Amino acid sequence: MNKDRSNEPDLQDIVDGAAEDLSYSLNSHRIGVIESFNPANQTATVKLVDKGVLVNANGETLLEFSLLTDCPVFIHKGINGGLTIPIVKGDTCLVCFNDRDMDNWLENGLVQRPNTLRAHDLSDAIAIVGIRNQINKITDYKNDATVLNYLDTKIILDDKVRVENTAEDLKSIMDAFIDIILNLQTVDPVTGLEPIDPATTAALNALLIRVGDLLK
Repeated sequence: MNKDRSNEPDLQDIVDGAAEDLSYSLNSHRIGVIESFNPANQTATVKLVDKGVLVNANGETLLEFSLLTDCPVFIHKGINGGLTIPIVKGDTCLVCFNDRDMDNWLENGLVQRPNTLRAHDLSDAIAIVGIRNQINKITDYKNDATVLNYLDTKIILDDKVRVENTAEDLKSIMDAFIDIILNLQTVDPVTGLEPIDPATTAALNALLIRVGDLLK
């Protein structure tokens, strides 16, 4: 008696299933949230924002991933220069998983065989802080300037430099300072008040132009 094999998987079904299993078992990139940051070691504890999904005959079960600990954080700094920023709990990050075990390199910078045979493992995570979702997008993003800020204090670079906080900016302070000097008057006991000499006035006006060329 012949068995009905119409519902049995063919070779393509098996290949597709194996490829799907492989894609779910590999760790490449995920979104995470900084739980804590160690500035001495520049490593972080990170919580992944997604959950694992276990599918069985009873449906789906959501699984919590363990915290990723001692993740090196990408810092914009080379040997001779760079930029560091405060990294705090709640910062979102892109988590990249190294192809191989990076313990030897992370601990002592060794260039040698990996410590284990791990591949695309959650233990080999690297955090890149700065990725944002639409809820936390930068509302005043300047696409025609470079902006460096800490809280409300900003340095804005385009064709000039602007240094400001919510209360005032550097150019206005410099302009006000030069204006005060320009309006200084000396007291002569015979003739009374006298303005500063023309040469000093000319020098200060030239300085005012130079400040305007640099700052805005």
